[in-house]
Amino acid sequence: MVSADRNTNNTPHRIFTDFMPFPRLRNAMVSGSVEYTREEFDIDYGRSVSINWPSSKPLLVRNDSLDVVLNPEFELHALNYSNWSLNEEFALKYPHMATMATIR
Repeated sequence: MVSADRNTNNTPHRIFTDFMPFPRLRNAMVSGSVEYTREEFDIDYGRSVSINWPSSKPLLVRNDSLDVVLNPEFELHALNYSNWSLNEEFALKYPHMATMATIR
């Protein structure tokens, strides 16, 4: 989960926003300063969000016990929020939100 600020902690909001890796967009959604239709936004966001994991790297690896596990490099990659982005389609549909997230 992304660390919350005072606004997020003190304002009732959808739990979904707590997991957004874009602090400015998250805060705007919690404060109600951006307008969107929830159901439509959820679909568009889900289709456009990317963690930008290189396809050349394996997502799953074997550990020392030969169990298949999530690649530890992927875990580190996922925790670095600068690796997350939204696509151009999102930016075109939600231009008022595009400046609050990384667009690739």
